[in-house]
Formats: sequence, C-alpha cells, structure tokens
Amino acid sequence: MGTVPPRKISIRPPQDRDRTVLRWVAVIDSLDYLAMLRLPRAIPSDDDVRRAYRTFARAFHPDHYRNSSPEIRAAAAKVFSAGADAYHVLSDPMLRLRYMKSLEAGVARPRLEELERASRDDARAAAQPAASLAKTPAARAAADRADKMIALGELAYAKAALEEACKREPENAALAAKLQAVERRLYAPRGGKPR
Repeated sequence: MGTVPPRKISIRPPQDRDRTVLRWVAVIDSLDYLAMLRLPRAIPSDDDVRRAYRTFARAFHPDHYRNSSPEIRAAAAKVFSAGADAYHVLSDPMLRLRYMKSLEAGVARPRLEELERASRDDARAAAQPAASLAKTPAARAAADRADKMIALGELAYAKAALEEACKREPENAALAAKLQAVERRLYAPRGGKPR
C-alpha cells in the first residue's frame, strides 16, 4: 500500500502539516473510507463517524493551508474532498450499510452513484411488506409480526420486531430500510410532516 498516513491526526506547525498532507495525498486513493477517518472495521455509530470526521476536517480543511504553496493547497483540497465523500457515505445509515457490504466484497471505494442507487432501491423495497423482504424463516416470522403491528398502528412494536428481523439478517439492506421507514414514522412530530 506504499507509505501509510500518520497514526495521529493533529494540527501541527506549517512545515509538519505540509509534510503530513503530502504523505496523505500519496496514499489517499488506496484507503477505504473507514481507514481514511480512522474508524474501526466494525460498523461505526453516527457519533463515531461525526467525531472522526471533525478530527479529519480540523487537520485537512483547505483554510488551514491558505498560506502554503499551490501544490500543498491542491493536495489538502484533494485529501479533504476524499474525507468529505467518506463522511457523506458513512453518515447516512443506508449508504453506510451498503458501503460495508461492498467493503466485505472487496471493493474499498465504490462509486457514490452506485451506492445511492442501491440505497434508493432499498427504500423502494421498504414500501413492500416486511415479510416479503426477509429471506430466512426466523427473520420472516419477526417481519410478519412487524407487518401486523404496522397494520394495527403499533409502530413501537413494529420497530422492535423489525430490529429482531434485522439481527437475524444483518446483511439485508431492504429490511434495514423498512426499519428506518418505521422509525421515521414513529419519531415524526405529531401533526406535522415527518423529517
């Protein structure tokens, strides 16, 4: 993989920052989004992603390199742009799930358009009954309970049943999208539009 970026990201004196940016730009295209933001290989939480991105942004935001040479400014902009793409993907739960699946398949940096298209397909699938989305009998039984609870208007119970189905099939993005849709309805402000 060539040279490895520094372990710790911090704001340093200008000459150190410039060397750091040059080291990062040399390897940025070979890093996956988790490595780029220094996140563990497990599925990160929203808070972990937010904290990691803030640390990344403090180190590589182009405003920190205003007085540097054009080469350093361009390198910082490229590194920051890659980090912003990583944050965009990892901060959205559905894109994060799709990204983790592609990472398991060996694709470190899938095209953003493909991830978003797959996420839209999952959202369309979420409009179907949950039982039709499940693949295993155990998940199908939990999804069937969720469908019954949705029909009765008991969204909290439907959420619990869908969480159980998602635990039984963690790779099922359509079930995760169904769970997310139920959560949006459950936590929507009363009398208003869902957020």
